[in-house]
Amino acid sequence: MAINMYLDPKYAELIIEVNKLKIEVAEKITERDWLSTFIFPEIKHNYNLKLGANEAELYLAKLNLDKLKRKIILYKETVKYDGNVDEEKLDKIIEKEFKNEIHEYTMMQEDIEYAIEYTHKDKIDSTLIDKLNYLYKNLILKLSPLINFKNTRLENELYDILEEAYKKCDYNKMLGIKALCDTNHINSELELDDIENMERIKKVYLDLLEENRCIVLNIRSSEMYSNRTILNSEVLLRRKKDDINKKITEITEEYTKTLKEFEKLKKKKWGLQ
Repeated sequence: MAINMYLDPKYAELIIEVNKLKIEVAEKITERDWLSTFIFPEIKHNYNLKLGANEAELYLAKLNLDKLKRKIILYKETVKYDGNVDEEKLDKIIEKEFKNEIHEYTMMQEDIEYAIEYTHKDKIDSTLIDKLNYLYKNLILKLSPLINFKNTRLENELYDILEEAYKKCDYNKMLGIKALCDTNHINSELELDDIENMERIKKVYLDLLEENRCIVLNIRSSEMYSNRTILNSEVLLRRKKDDINKKITEITEEYTKTLKEFEKLKKKKWGLQ
């Protein structure tokens, strides 16, 4: 009966389809990891290096303006309900309220510092990346627990080592993993199973493929990823800087105007003209 099942044309077609899906999933996982491990961080580093300081200055200008506006609101409320205003106390309240925004600015500064440090690191050769991705995809087919449902403990351990080696661009270690796979006869072939179970595996692969397609799409459609176009064009880069600086000027002017209004408010409170 089993032999007849394996000779069934529909079953043979299902085996081919599932094996094709497994390869597609491995390719999409490789693309996902390539983008998230190498490409996206590279774009982010370059952006922080070329535009990070401008963006941080804009963020700080906006933050200072928002804090000043909030201080005016608190000042008015305190005068209305209390009469006595302790500006130092108000400043402490505001610092607490804007804790997350202040932390965000600190993180921006750290990203800029890291980007400057990153420029002194050796860049990864594109040829090596191609070799890494090719080997990574083939090892994923053999070792990934996502697409291999009967992994041994050894195979899971090798997969963990593989992920770490890929992140570190350790091609030699990845070759070592391949050698261990060959020695232990670990392959990417699916074991023949009954039709019902193969259909279940097909469904799992389809879901994995869709999930990783969405991840890849989200990365490629993100604002940071689209900044590659700006970073690769001196004209667009200059235009972006000019736009940021224009916004900084506008916010600075608004801050100066708001500060003057606040000083008038304080004078009015003390009956000064």
